[in-house]
Amino acid sequence: MVGGLAAFGQDYKRTSARIVRTNGRMFRVRSATRDDAVSLIAVWRETWPATYTATLGARAVEVMLDDLDRHGTASLLPEIGAKGLCLLDGNEVVGTAIHSVGRSVVYLWGMYVMPRYQRSGAGTLLYRSVQEAARGQPVEVRVVRSSNQAVNFYRKLEFQTVGEEATEIMPHVQAVCLTMRHPA
Repeated sequence: MVGGLAAFGQDYKRTSARIVRTNGRMFRVRSATRDDAVSLIAVWRETWPATYTATLGARAVEVMLDDLDRHGTASLLPEIGAKGLCLLDGNEVVGTAIHSVGRSVVYLWGMYVMPRYQRSGAGTLLYRSVQEAARGQPVEVRVVRSSNQAVNFYRKLEFQTVGEEATEIMPHVQAVCLTMRHPA
């Protein structure tokens, strides 16, 4: 099921791909389309267990994957106007980022890079593409507080913690999250 991709991209022109070499690899970042649904789900199925099992537990990851199986991309694309980016190595989608432009801030979520590409500069490249799309607005993300790797990644990008709250990150999965913001 592709779910959220029905509305995803309707008001978002396909951007030309941005190609960047980092750590000896050529990555390409481009806007996501409906045709990417299977690839997006594959990235999330691989990254969620690696990202959340240690911090939220195996049962929470099982619930998240079940929701993904039932709702497809709608699990992470809940709103019209959400914009997605795909990070590619060749023709393979190896990372995703979803963002939505608000009145005074750009909200970022769904930013995942397959484990074998982490610590290669790929995540930074993907974030820089979101930052470019933000056009000078601050970028805000909620990060599971107990996920030291994710918290440290965003701190390295100069995000600052501006709040903390219990958040339902997926239906029936709650976690204490830090609200982190990157200034404009």
